[in-house]
Amino acid sequence: KFADLVNAKPRRVFISEVMPGQNVPYHWDVEDKEQEWLDDGGLVRWVCIIDKPQFGHVFILEDVCFYNEKQHNIFKWDNYRSHHAGTNCGTTPYYLFHFLGTPND
Repeated sequence: KFADLVNAKPRRVFISEVMPGQNVPYHWDVEDKEQEWLDDGGLVRWVCIIDKPQFGHVFILEDVCFYNEKQHNIFKWDNYRSHHAGTNCGTTPYYLFHFLGTPND
């Protein structure tokens, strides 16, 4: 259903989990099939906020910090290889939905 919403063929879809007191350091995701997917029409990435806003749940994408975002907000990345990080200084697990896909356009 998400693929229909963003009009893209799914390539890598996952949910990230950051437990209270944990961090996901600054990084970009390496994809084993990256060149194959690029040859098949390129790559675009989105992140969707799963939970209602909760204290301490932070996602950083390049120079933008996402905090207290509305549940189900969707953000399209400018570049699927963008550096990103996350932290959870709250008391409940932090979940994000990630979608990497090839545009149908």
